[in-house]
Amino acid sequence: MTNVWPNFLVIGSGRSGTTTLHHFLLRHPDIFMCPVNEPNFFAAADGSLALTGPGREWLQRTSLCDAEAYCRSFAGVRGEHAIGEVSPRYMATAGAAARIAATLPEVKLIAILRQPAERAFSAFVSLRRDGIEPLADLRAAIADESRRIAAGWGLGCYVEAGRYAMHLEPYFRLFPRDQIRIYLYEDLQTDVEGLFADLFRFLGVAPNPSLGEVPQLNTTGEIKNPVLRMVWRHTHGLRARVRRYVPASLRDRAFELLTRTAVKPAFSPELRAEITELSRPDIERLQGLLDRDLSHWL
Repeated sequence: MTNVWPNFLVIGSGRSGTTTLHHFLLRHPDIFMCPVNEPNFFAAADGSLALTGPGREWLQRTSLCDAEAYCRSFAGVRGEHAIGEVSPRYMATAGAAARIAATLPEVKLIAILRQPAERAFSAFVSLRRDGIEPLADLRAAIADESRRIAAGWGLGCYVEAGRYAMHLEPYFRLFPRDQIRIYLYEDLQTDVEGLFADLFRFLGVAPNPSLGEVPQLNTTGEIKNPVLRMVWRHTHGLRARVRRYVPASLRDRAFELLTRTAVKPAFSPELRAEITELSRPDIERLQGLLDRDLSHWL
């Protein structure tokens, strides 16, 4: 059997709407989406994700680091024009852009970006909920970030993950501009139909007039029931081990029920301003890179 490779990739950014993109792309009849959520193939060097820190076991178990396994995940293609996958780790992983360019030089690349402080807070709450982030205070986690980066943590580097200009520049050097589409999280909130009309044109597929409402997917927040919250937080390793044996539809349904009444903690304006100020130089570089006004982020 001839290996099947994707012709488009959603490369990031996590906690910025990539799950919603995946949901709508999956519904298009002329688009095939990899059934493995976040295969992370191009984030792996030498066949493995060289990561440390909490959550590494989950990342290793759920990723497809082997080329044969990765191509096999697209074996269900039946003539669809656009073939793709969503791995938000690609954008911020050193070397991923070069690996993608070497393997798929004509691939189309898609990213969706969220105001860095808002993205950092959402990621922190999500990792706390899942029992991955060890610190209960985001400010303390950010103070620990340089150590985490030096140690090679795969998760929990909140400000670093939001340095979009720095992460995107290798892609802009290695790929023609017309192979890259960048959207903002607020585009998804205010003009979902316009965003997907443009995205479908970019992918070369027909418009999909029946998008429907934007679903609440991968909701940020603490699980309301204290017993369920404790069980969920302390069973992350177990869930990583049994994940492959549970159909994705059942996993998604269980997660939806569990987080339906999730309570989102307050994000103090002072901390938001602090993180925004840390991100200011990169945001200003990003404006030039995208030729788009991002003053509302500041």
